[in-house]
Amino acid sequence: MEYDLVEDLANTPTNILLLQLILHGPQLFKGLNTWCRQNRLSCTSRGLRIMRPPKEKEEKTMQVMLDKGAEEIEIEIRGCIIRKVPLDIGSGVNIMTVRTAQRLGLTDLQPCKKFFRLADQSKKQPLGELKNIEITMSGVAFKLDYIVLQPEDEQGYKVLIGRPWFYGASVTEDWNRQEVCFQVKGRRKKV
Repeated sequence: MEYDLVEDLANTPTNILLLQLILHGPQLFKGLNTWCRQNRLSCTSRGLRIMRPPKEKEEKTMQVMLDKGAEEIEIEIRGCIIRKVPLDIGSGVNIMTVRTAQRLGLTDLQPCKKFFRLADQSKKQPLGELKNIEITMSGVAFKLDYIVLQPEDEQGYKVLIGRPWFYGASVTEDWNRQEVCFQVKGRRKKV
């Protein structure tokens, strides 16, 4: 008489608590997914699904692109052109360095009690805030508020435009074309 382990296991009642399943679920699911991938199966909420290997013509390769950095534009403040101003959707504020503010004659700083966490995770208290500063971008005037900071060195940007402008100008970005558009009187305008 032969002994069949699989049949024996199938006939043996399980003695596992629901809590044990919940606690060990992630490891079990990870193991099941690994097994499914090796056997070209897909584990879904409805069960296992057989995945057919892609045909040669159906195979797609993904083109790897390098990060080209934030979109940089040219703006005008008080008749002065400032080049290479980054548009940073990751910044919750518009930023201007104290040196740039002084050179533009913007000395009426409002007190600012906020602290900011910079990209290097350091905390910085701004020197103040500039309210309703008119800038011109692509021939269109905007009024923006700026947080004025004293940078560690002067090698970075002079002005940074963050999310407040993106929201106010209904900005859309096309990452593939590296185009930034905003709305003016119901019409789209490219930066």
